[in-house]
Amino acid sequence: MKQSCSSVLHTLENLRKTSGGSTIAVVSLCEALAELGADVTLLSQTEVPIRSSQLLPDPSYVRTHLVPLVSFLERKNVIYSRSFSEKLMFLCKEYRVQVIHNHGMWLPCNHTA
Repeated sequence: MKQSCSSVLHTLENLRKTSGGSTIAVVSLCEALAELGADVTLLSQTEVPIRSSQLLPDPSYVRTHLVPLVSFLERKNVIYSRSFSEKLMFLCKEYRVQVIHNHGMWLPCNHTA
């Protein structure tokens, strides 16, 4: 990774390829910011075991952290990871995060951010 002038942490509900536009946009944004010199970390959730293919950013540009998610209210497709907030706090301290870019404020996991 290049020397950085700012540390940015992005949060997103999931990185499933089937999620479409938001996943593609966030991964592309993370890589583009890293190419411009930002220190970029991405925090998201994943099923355990992984049941769908994930769209992950290039690890030479972006640190990606995935926490296991828990589904509840299956019919309403609500997902949340209990460890999301703990991991978020750890990453903020570990990488001295200056900016949190929360993609999807309406989503339960992102209320943590």
